[in-house]
Amino acid sequence: KPMWVFSFGLFGLLIIIISTTYAALPESDPYYWLQQYRNVELSGIFSSQARPLFYALSFLFVGASHIELYTYLKYVFPFLSVFALVPAVLVARQYTSYAIRFVIISIPLFAPSTFLYSQIPFPQAISITLMYYFFFWLLYSRNKKNFLFYNGAGLLSLFNCF
Repeated sequence: KPMWVFSFGLFGLLIIIISTTYAALPESDPYYWLQQYRNVELSGIFSSQARPLFYALSFLFVGASHIELYTYLKYVFPFLSVFALVPAVLVARQYTSYAIRFVIISIPLFAPSTFLYSQIPFPQAISITLMYYFFFWLLYSRNKKNFLFYNGAGLLSLFNCF
């Protein structure tokens, strides 16, 4: 089996274990965002508040899936960090050595900030996931001399401001 299947499985299993261990949201900060989102939902006015990307993604997912906001923040949002493995696999596939592949794929897996902040539904968790895409796309564009991924990394750094 490819190493990336194991990595996705391990990462997903750890997130399931962590997020189902307790019933409440992990910190008080997500309750602030929960209240802010409900205020936007009740008023019907989406004003330019801090981190509009977080509001937009939450609004789109909750609206499209018809699940409760709390359920989204508690059980769905932590899996956003699994997507940090996608660009790592893209870069790791360039190397033939399994040791180098393991190290590259392990960067998002074993970075403490990925696990800590992926469990807390707040805007910085999206920024951390986008940061992995930024660095891995820069590395990929350097190795493959692909200007498209270089531009994509630049766009991601722009989106990360929101």
